[in-house]
This record gives sequence, C-alpha cells and structure tokens, in this order.
Amino acid sequence: MKKTIFIALFLGLISQVFGQSHGINYQAVVIDLNKASGMGGQDNYLPNKELIVRFTITNATNVIDYQEEQVVTTDNFGVLSVVIGKGVPTSSSPVFTRKTFYDSDPSTTETSRTFKEISWDGTAKTLKVELCVDKAYRAFYDFDSQNLEFVPYAYHRNITAVGTMDIEGTTNLNNDLNVRRGHSTNLSGTLTTEGETTLNGELTVDATSLFKDRVVIDADVASDYTNADAYPLKIEGSDNGIAIKVNGSRSGDNSFVTFFDNEGVQGRIAGQTYTEATQDPEFIYTNVMYAAQGVAQGIKIGIAAIATPFGAIDLAIEIVNAALLVADVIAYNVFALKDVGVTYSSGSGDYAEWLPRMYVNEEIAYGQIVGVYGGKVTKKIENAEQILVASKSPIVLGNTPSKDENAQDGNNIGFMGQVPVWVEGKVAQGDYIIASEAGNGIGLAVSPENLTLDQSTRIVGKAWQTNANSGKKLVNTVIGLKSNEWIAFLKKHQAQISELENEVKDLNEQITTSDEVLMQILPAYKEALNQKTEVNSSETTLKVEKQEVEKSKFKRKRLMRKAA
Repeated sequence: MKKTIFIALFLGLISQVFGQSHGINYQAVVIDLNKASGMGGQDNYLPNKELIVRFTITNATNVIDYQEEQVVTTDNFGVLSVVIGKGVPTSSSPVFTRKTFYDSDPSTTETSRTFKEISWDGTAKTLKVELCVDKAYRAFYDFDSQNLEFVPYAYHRNITAVGTMDIEGTTNLNNDLNVRRGHSTNLSGTLTTEGETTLNGELTVDATSLFKDRVVIDADVASDYTNADAYPLKIEGSDNGIAIKVNGSRSGDNSFVTFFDNEGVQGRIAGQTYTEATQDPEFIYTNVMYAAQGVAQGIKIGIAAIATPFGAIDLAIEIVNAALLVADVIAYNVFALKDVGVTYSSGSGDYAEWLPRMYVNEEIAYGQIVGVYGGKVTKKIENAEQILVASKSPIVLGNTPSKDENAQDGNNIGFMGQVPVWVEGKVAQGDYIIASEAGNGIGLAVSPENLTLDQSTRIVGKAWQTNANSGKKLVNTVIGLKSNEWIAFLKKHQAQISELENEVKDLNEQITTSDEVLMQILPAYKEALNQKTEVNSSETTLKVEKQEVEKSKFKRKRLMRKAA
C-alpha cells in the first residue's frame, strides 16, 4: 500500500461558547506530500476525503486525560472542521466516577468518559491529533501536536483559578457551585436564588436580612432544654428577643405562635380583644368568686349588726373587711382589662406552680393529692394549709426553681383548672373529690348531698366525669371551688342550723310550760327554781364579762392589722 504523508496547516484552536455545548473548535488543512505538486499547491490538498480523526489530551505527566475519535470529511479545499468533545470516547479515555449530588449519599454515583469531566486545574495540557485514511485498516498517523496554554471552556468541569478571577459581565451557573477546603465566599451585591439553596456549613449575615417567604429550620440537636445551644433557633445579642407582628388588628383568630407535635396543634398564643377578655372563663370565674365572697361578707355584717354584746365592734371590723373586698374587686378588673392583648391556649387545663417537697425522697406522682405546709408539699394532709394535686402538664407553670434549687426535688402542683386525680371507688359526675385521711395521695368521691362539714375541709375539687370502676383510676377533676358551690353548701348547712334552732325554740317553750305547771302544783318548786336562776345568772355574768375582755383585745388587734 502506498504510504501517505500528511501535514497540518493549523488554522485555529479556539475556546468559544456555543449555547449549552462543550468542546474546542479545531480546524486544519490536510496536505499529501506524495503528490507531484509543491507544498501548498492546489493538487496537494485532500478534498472531500473521509477520515478518522483521533484527539488525545494528556496532562503534565503525559497521562491521558481524554481521548476520542470522530469520522469527518474534508471540504473542497481539504479543510477539516470539528469540535473536540463531540466525538466518541475511546477505551483509553479514563473513566470518571462522581456523586450525582455534592455531599449526598456516596453510593449514589455515575460514571462517564465525557469531555466535560476533564479537570482543568491550571497544569499543562497537550493536544495530540492523529489521522486514519482507511477505516478498514485503522492505521493512524501523527498529524498535529499542540500545547494548551489556557482554560478552553467556561462550562467545563473543575476549573481551577490560581489567582484572582474577575468577571465583568453576568455569570450564569447551570449546575452546582462548590466552594471547598473551608474557603469563604464574599458577595458584596444582591444574591438571588431561583431554586432551593443548601448550606452545609455556617452562614454569617452581618446586615439585615429580609425573607419574603417561609423559613424552615430542621436541625438535629441535643434535647437538653437547659442548654441554649440545644435549640434549632437561638437569638441573642440584644436586650430584646423576638418581635412578632401580624397583619391587621389582633383577635382570637390571630395566632402569634402555634405549638405542634406529631399529633397536631397542642397550643398557641393568640390575639385577644376586650370583649374576648371579658368572656374568658377565668375572668368570669374570678368575678363570680368575688361575688360569693361579697355575699358571705354581707351575711357577716348582718350577723354583727344584731349580735350582742359585741355587735358594734364586730360590725366595724366587718365593714372594713367589706371595703377591702370591694377594693380587691376593683383592682382585679382594672388590671385584668388594662393590657388586653394576647391569650395562651393549650390542650392542658390547669395553672400550676413548682413547689419543693417537704421530704425530698418522697415519691409524688402526677394526679396524687398533696398537702401544703409553708410552701412545701407532702402526701400527708393532716392540718395542711391547703390541699392540692400534683399536675401532669399544666398550661401555665409558675415559680420555676431557681439556680440554687433542683427541679427534681419538687413537683408541679395544680392550683386551678382541670387535672387528673387518682380516686378510689365509684365516681359520679358532680361528686366532690376529697382527700383520703390515710395521707396516701388518693381521693374519695362524695356526693354533694352526703358531704359533711368535716369532709368539706378535705375537698380537692369536683369530678367532671363518671366512672363505675370501684378500683383506683384517674378522674378528670376541676380544682378551685366555684362560688355557687360554696353558696349551695352554706345554704344546705344554714337550713340545718335553722331547723335545729326551731327545734330548740320548741323545746324551750315546752320547758317553760312545764315549769309553769309545776310551780302551780308545787309551791316549793318555784322557790327552788328562782334560787337556781340567780346562781346561774351570776355565773353567766362573770363568764360573759371575762369573754368580753378577751374578745375586745382580739378585735382591736385584728382591726389594727386590717387598717395597716
């Protein structure tokens, strides 16, 4: 076979952007030196000749970075024009393995031998060109060799800029932008992102930031609520915390903050108007309680007005007490309605305070009844100042332990609202729940009609559910007696007292009638009865005088304390 010798007259090796293409434009003239004409003569060209062109790009250590082959045909003047990167990669071209998404699962990868995988890292690159004129024999001859002195294409992979890279115009990134090795990225202008932005490191913003859409923070941090760094969102560096502004005026339909868990909404901080505040159950409850106290105080004033011999002193004291009660009512309503703004709502139903246990090692579980002694709690109830219940999950918790107190040394104790209470025996809705005298934290149910005066001192609350189970169980109980319950209780015992008074009156009348009959029948009975009356009268006078002195001292001290 006749050997053919080629010479490449290099016309251009240029880097140019062609839309979304990847490659290097390459043009050359193919000349056959075996032809008779001199070099450059028209007869030396190889016009309209089908050739196989092999392009090989090697790095500074002469290792192949990329190799491809293309079947091309020269034009009428022997010129071949191709784009390196559009051919078929050969088996000598290295296989590149990469993750499909930066920092994603390493097992999710893809492999390729494509031109865009070449690492343009600033080191020397060489382009070698070989030609084959006979596809059947696939004999390649060296055609051209060029040093690549610059990065040929802006869309190529792994472009490394050793110095500063200044871009005067707009830069469009149609794929990932990775800033590695802990280097910073400084933006002095506006950054606009059309899609999702993932930040895998720390983001520091030294100026005001405006978000015009939702912000979701999904962080996996520790669950230690006492550690400020254990929260997904931490705000610090100012005298104030978070300011929340809703559109329009506040109302119960506005949720400033809403609390969720896997089961849905568990609570929220909502707006509140004056009308909503006056319709709030707690506001109504407190005013009804004051009304009940007013009724009771009115009864005390009436009793003091007719009582003897200390009626004047008692009346003065009870009038002072009434004035103080009126002042309390006015003060409560002024402060309750002065700063109407927001209200807190939750599935929990009681207000509670943390109180230390009297005996640190005593086990007190939620729902157990406790006695309060000087601000400390125990399941013992004898002579307790108050009888309350350990709360499970209060809507509001006050008196949180100080840094010198251990939260594990106390319990959350319910003061008002709904709490589950451990009760033994059958329970009917409306029954009073009273503390067991055994001091075991368990309650008993007593119907209103069977409640005794002694049991009333051990009332915890009122059952809001029925349970026919005779064993121990949790019963939903409202704690903090309502005024109408007190009034009903007082009316019941007042009726009993009135009935006893009538019976005593009838008995006295019967005794008087009997005395009159006996005095007529037995003259000596009258004389004996008069002597006994004189003795009893003298003893009574001495006893009353002594009581009057002691009572006057006590009343004066009480009046002075009230006035103070």
